Amino acid sequence: MNEEELGFDPTAKTENGQRFIEIERNDSMEPLIIDKVMNRARCIAGRATTCWKAHREGEPQTPLVVKDSWQYEERDEEGELLREANQKHVINVARYYHHETFRVGDEVDDIEVNVRKDLDIRRAKNYRPERSVVSPSSAVRQGRSSSIAGVKRSSSQTGAPMPPGKRSCSTSPTKPVSTALANRVHRHVIIRNYGHPIHKASSRCALLSVGRARERSGILRLSYHSLVT
Repeated sequence: MNEEELGFDPTAKTENGQRFIEIERNDSMEPLIIDKVMNRARCIAGRATTCWKAHREGEPQTPLVVKDSWQYEERDEEGELLREANQKHVINVARYYHHETFRVGDEVDDIEVNVRKDLDIRRAKNYRPERSVVSPSSAVRQGRSSSIAGVKRSSSQTGAPMPPGKRSCSTSPTKPVSTALANRVHRHVIIRNYGHPIHKASSRCALLSVGRARERSGILRLSYHSLVT
């Protein structure tokens, strides 16, 4: 049996002692050499997010960060949001490089088909239904309605009937019980660079120099804005 048949990730390959992934960028396949694992969220069921430090073949001096995760297919793609933020020149956001949904053969790498092989786990005796995934827009609307319900009534409304009682957890409108299985797809988001935690600064002078550079850039932005207006 090969590694794929044993259940290992088929999108990460090893050749000549180097571990790498292949992405399709600008209509061509591009290998990214994996240098090390930066962070890994170990879990049985979840996103299983793994972050790798990587580089393009022949360009080890230019680091890339690959975020590998299994996301609900109903959710907005993080890569699309990051690319849009870069196109609009949003500050303090990582520089976008690439994103994609991985495919194994001709099929999207997902839980329902590629991992479970269409196995219906709802037939198991100990199966417990999952709560359905709520889209961000509906969650915002529901959050607003719940916050409105919690606002105190003014003195002019003291004669009005009391608002309806709180729902129990089992009947929460934000997490309804659904018989449909939630499916996750395998996605990568790749950024060009990354920041280091403050506690990993090489010295106090290095930390102060970063703050000084940010201060100068802020002054330049204010000066440019005043000239334009």
